[in-house]
Amino acid sequence: LAFIIGIYLVIDGIFLLIGAASQAKNTPGRGWNTARGIMTTVAGIYIMILPAWAATFVGLFIVWTMIVWSFLVGIYGIIAALKSRGYNSSWGWGLVSSAFTVILSVGFAVLVITDPAFAIKALVWVAGFWALIVGLGLVFIAFRVRRGVNLLGDEMADAIRNSAS
Repeated sequence: LAFIIGIYLVIDGIFLLIGAASQAKNTPGRGWNTARGIMTTVAGIYIMILPAWAATFVGLFIVWTMIVWSFLVGIYGIIAALKSRGYNSSWGWGLVSSAFTVILSVGFAVLVITDPAFAIKALVWVAGFWALIVGLGLVFIAFRVRRGVNLLGDEMADAIRNSAS
């Protein structure tokens, strides 16, 4: 389980870094997105490099790594969403999903402190639910981006036709 989570985090971190690198250099929040990518990649590599150590404390090590990671990623996401609100029409969805991530991580931290055995058993369900919510959010954002690209394409075609006549 630790190795699979590590692979997921590395892949997610790489995509976060690619997304940050594709932003213009003066884009607000670009540094935060880069930090999220680096932090996520490092967490994944850390889990993959130390699987024996992680196996000693399998549940709690993975749980606390995910809690800290998701809390910090949520905070960075909130900051990036707020900084992008002037030019990103779906900044609110980024804010909501990041706030939801912070709330889940704090709630899960309380659960781990009060009942560690149950928390370890619930890890699979929490990770699955979180992945489902984030995945649905990303699909929604993808459709919004696609609609924006289509609208932009129509406006550009109209502008070209108008300038030709």
